[in-house]
Amino acid sequence: AAGRVRAGARRGAGAAPRAELALRTARTALFALFLAQAAFLAATGLPPPLAGAHGILPVPIVLLSLAIPFASAYRDDADRLADGLCGAAAFAFFMSLGPLLGHRGAEWTGGNLLYALVRNRFGFMEGFRVVSRFGSVALLFLLTAAALALSALVVRADRRSRRAGLAARALGGALLALVALESIPRPAGSRPADPLRTPVLERIDARPEPCCLFTFPAWDRYFDSENMFRIGRTDRLLVASWGGAYPPFSADLKDRLRNMTADPGAVHEALWSIWPECLVLLVPDQLKACYRNPDGRRQARENLLAIAEPVDRDDLFVLHRLRPRAPAATAEKVVRPDFAARLRVCEFSAVPADADAGPMRLSLSRNGTAFFEADVPAGGASFAVAVPDVPSGPVDPDRFRFEADRPFSLDGFRLAAAPPDR
Repeated sequence: AAGRVRAGARRGAGAAPRAELALRTARTALFALFLAQAAFLAATGLPPPLAGAHGILPVPIVLLSLAIPFASAYRDDADRLADGLCGAAAFAFFMSLGPLLGHRGAEWTGGNLLYALVRNRFGFMEGFRVVSRFGSVALLFLLTAAALALSALVVRADRRSRRAGLAARALGGALLALVALESIPRPAGSRPADPLRTPVLERIDARPEPCCLFTFPAWDRYFDSENMFRIGRTDRLLVASWGGAYPPFSADLKDRLRNMTADPGAVHEALWSIWPECLVLLVPDQLKACYRNPDGRRQARENLLAIAEPVDRDDLFVLHRLRPRAPAATAEKVVRPDFAARLRVCEFSAVPADADAGPMRLSLSRNGTAFFEADVPAGGASFAVAVPDVPSGPVDPDRFRFEADRPFSLDGFRLAAAPPDR
């Protein structure tokens, strides 16, 4: 817009008509593509073909905006600078939207092809935790374009009359005053958040044994953050939580969840391995927001029911318990290092799957260090074993690994405080 105003102020200064027509046509085409992209972003429902086309549009927009500054019809460097910065702003704007294009509440979403091309090609993109920071380049362009447009308007007004020039300058001064007024810091209002109380959460708190909650859907940082403050607070353990980044165990679980339709057992194994016992808390409102397509929501519910069964519900939540694990020759439990350091007795029950095969040899290790071995009778047995001191990582959980010479079921795993005399 600034470029067109400045070009109009100096029309007839000698640029080749054909080159100038090509430049104006390219700018008009770019403006039309931006309008089409804006219409896509504002739409609340799109069929799959249009949703896919929407994700492709940023590529031609950026290519055209980056090609325009190389045209030969410019009369000075200011116009070329404005269009060049526009190309950089277009690229930064679409990068700031991240891998998916759409908006909350829409029943569709589309992949951002431009973002995918850049991220897959350049390794440094792994260092961007908040891609919205690309938007600062777009703000810089808006600032520069506004200044150029205002300058061009003043030049045109001066050519018309002295009074028009004064009026244009007064308009510029008023706009600057509004910017200054808008920039005055004001204290943000706040109020204490009331704790969320629902029948399901109250019954979870009343459980005699501790537990942790895996909120579903998970790995949307907006909802994960909301659940940390609304559900987790300071007295409930959450699996899908983060602090600037997700720890390695959570990142692995995130990868398994992406492939849950093909391999639900991998998600079940990861959640079953967590101690205290992991319960799945379905948040239907968040499920609808994360899976805008009804088929996606249905598939997500089916994936959840494949690994867990509902045991409680209220108006906001549906609580699920993991389905029993099939017997296997190995089993692993992961525990927070601070829990393992404080609770020094490991209690569990082991039951051989084949009761007719006689006693079973079972061993137990912590972080790769074996500390217990015993013969388990055919009917099963319960054990309480002192946990030794072994090195623990600062972030990775402690791993208690059970190994036997044939499949068995592990039940009642828990860590408890050691008696005073131990």
